[in-house]
Amino acid sequence: MEETPDLTLTMLSGKKVVVRESPEEVIDRIVAYRRKIGINQEL
Repeated sequence: MEETPDLTLTMLSGKKVVVRESPEEVIDRIVAYRRKIGINQEL
């Protein structure tokens, strides 16, 4: 994640995606998804 001033996510493939959400919201969604699919490790 890079916030300058837009939040840009860099995927493992190298593709960059600009999102409107805050960094905290993105992290919360990642954690929720990982819990849903059964990955219990903390980021």
